[in-house]
Amino acid sequence: MSINVHEVLTEEEIEDCHKAFIQFDADGSGTIESWELKGILEALGQKPSDQEILHMISEVDDNDSNSIEFSEFLIVMARQKLENNDTGKERDIFDAWVAVGGGADLSGFVDAEKLIKIIKHDFCLNIDIETMIKEMDTSGDGRVDYEEFVALFK
Repeated sequence: MSINVHEVLTEEEIEDCHKAFIQFDADGSGTIESWELKGILEALGQKPSDQEILHMISEVDDNDSNSIEFSEFLIVMARQKLENNDTGKERDIFDAWVAVGGGADLSGFVDAEKLIKIIKHDFCLNIDIETMIKEMDTSGDGRVDYEEFVALFK
C-alpha cells in the first residue's frame, strides 16, 4: 500500500504543491529532477542534503527515471508533512503505526504480536487484542492496513 496523500494533505496543500511543481519544472517536462525538488524544499524552509533528495526520489520513483512526476511529488510532500509535524496527531499516529509493525512508507499491516507486546507487556493493559484487530479490520481481509489503523483515531 502506498501513502494516501488525501489523508495527509488538504486540498489547498495539494493545489499549492501543484503550483510549486509547475513553477520548478523548469523544462516543462511534467517531471522534476533532484535539483528542482531540492529547490522546492528549500523554498519551503527545509535544508535537505543531496543524499536525502536522492533517497526521497528513489523511494517514490516507480519507473526509475531519476525524476518524479506530480503524483510521486505529492507522496514526497505528504511524507515530509508527516515527518515535520512532530507535535501533531498525524505524527503520533505515524509513530504508533511503525511501532505496531507498519512500514515507514505506510505499507504493510499491523503485527498482532507487536501489538500484544505493547498493550499487554509495555502498558500492562488487559485488552482482547483479537477482538480489537477484528474491529479495526473493516475490509474483512484479516489484516489491518494503514487506512484502517488511522480510522481508529478519528
